[in-house]
Amino acid sequence: MTHAQQIQKILDDRKTILEYLRRRYPMIHASNIFFRDLVFGLQAYLAAQGVKMHMSDAEKCTRIFIDALVEEGTLIPCDQQTWTLNYPSFRTPVHTPAAAKATA
Repeated sequence: MTHAQQIQKILDDRKTILEYLRRRYPMIHASNIFFRDLVFGLQAYLAAQGVKMHMSDAEKCTRIFIDALVEEGTLIPCDQQTWTLNYPSFRTPVHTPAAAKATA
């Protein structure tokens, strides 16, 4: 898969990626989201799809992903490394077995 194809796949799968990230990180509507979490989350998502990506490429792809989410209003910039999640369907946290163990 070429770099351009990877970018297009990421942009096409925005909602799926957000759901994946929500299962890995505490992503709740109106909460802050950090760049590094998005980078690692996107890398993990792509790895689960069989696509390995070096950190520098993951950071570039994440910036493009973030720009698309900002443009559609899903992320609201706070600063260069932090965004507020504007995704009302994520109003309540996801309860996963890992999250249950962490709170026990």
